[in-house]
Amino acid sequence: MMSELIVPLILLLGGILFFILELFLPSGGILGLLSAGMIVGSVWQAFEASEQLGLFFLLATLVIVPIALVLGLTIMPKTPLVRRMILGNVPEQTPATTGKPGVDALELENLVGQTGKALSDLRPSGVALLEGRRLSVVSREFISSGSEIIVSRIEGNNIIVKSTPKHEES
Repeated sequence: MMSELIVPLILLLGGILFFILELFLPSGGILGLLSAGMIVGSVWQAFEASEQLGLFFLLATLVIVPIALVLGLTIMPKTPLVRRMILGNVPEQTPATTGKPGVDALELENLVGQTGKALSDLRPSGVALLEGRRLSVVSREFISSGSEIIVSRIEGNNIIVKSTPKHEES
């Protein structure tokens, strides 16, 4: 009985090993085919030994393979190899953003009514100097570089500007 169990057991363990390796190593499906062949061969050899042993190996295969698949797919994305392949050299956890060097939403609201200077042509977007900082702004009109501007409102993350009244008169 023990000698009849060795070949199917080795084939089943080898099939599971190749199945797990297929999840972690890019083989183009070769390891998956070897795994399937070994698992089928394991069940075949077990049925050759006895019907009871064959049914046991068939049941074991039907339980072990889905469990190995679920574990492999949940563990695989967390492995360093896969993280490196998918994300490059991105650290596992990136620090929370602090809003620096950009502008926080609350800080944007404080800009309404502030005056500044267009550092580029605004057609409709460009760069302006507001409160000593270079910020990306949007205007509803063409404003040439060097013109005085005023922040009229904030729409989402957009700083909407217009020409100052004294610039419009000239």
